[in-house]
Amino acid sequence: MATFMHYFAKAFLLLLTFFSFSSFVSTCETVTRSGNPIKELGNQPKDSIIPLNTQLDFIKVMAEVSRDSNSLYVFDIDNTLLITNENKFGSDWWYAQTKKNPALKLNVSSSCLFDELTPLFYSTLSTIPVFPDQAGVMDLLEEPSNKTIALTSRGYSPVVASATELELTENNFDFLDSDSLGLENDVVMLHGVIYTRGQNKGVALLEYLEKYPYTNIYYFDDSYYKVENVQNAFAAAGKPVALYHMKIAPKIPYTEAEINYMKAKLCVLIEDLQSMGDTECKCQNP
Repeated sequence: MATFMHYFAKAFLLLLTFFSFSSFVSTCETVTRSGNPIKELGNQPKDSIIPLNTQLDFIKVMAEVSRDSNSLYVFDIDNTLLITNENKFGSDWWYAQTKKNPALKLNVSSSCLFDELTPLFYSTLSTIPVFPDQAGVMDLLEEPSNKTIALTSRGYSPVVASATELELTENNFDFLDSDSLGLENDVVMLHGVIYTRGQNKGVALLEYLEKYPYTNIYYFDDSYYKVENVQNAFAAAGKPVALYHMKIAPKIPYTEAEINYMKAKLCVLIEDLQSMGDTECKCQNP
């Protein structure tokens, strides 16, 4: 049975169909953290980066863009669709913060972290959607001529792909399909997910569109600089794209106690790897 949020999203779309959008939002109070009224979300140039600060912002945009046909909806995964381990150890947010705080790197070699531990994180740590029934809201995009895909910085391996697909399906995201495609520079598309291995997402998306063209492109990501990469790549190619910066997932500061917890957790995971066979990983190696 569809959840309340799914019904709410459909009702929202129905309201927009029968009433002009401007008259509807005139009754809405300001809901974004930046202080901009929600109506401003729909009045920006096509290639500007539009912030989505709240769940209501996201619902409004889904209702609005679902009207289009021959459209491609492209979503980052981590902190755009899914939050891993409450944004603590092993999460996309944790990875981002390791670049700013050396203590968070936990003295682990890059080969250990990315080649061995990362697949384990995806396989063992819990995930939740960015907000309840986000997948139900995205069902608004299911018009037959449209398509939804994921575009992630995760690197492809059979283990990572299996874990990614399991995370998405367990959280009711149902856009996975039978698509498979090899792109340049070790970029892989499998079952509706493009794995870029940390490379420029704009370049990867343009290459995908050469093979599968769409009239309207909508891109959603919580990382501002990755949205900018898509913006710059499309501008250089002379192609329009609608850009959305997802700011809904909470970003937490890490205390010394939490870092110590991460170190202990890391040692347990490395011990598990060592018990399964040869590994380059060492707990707290210098």
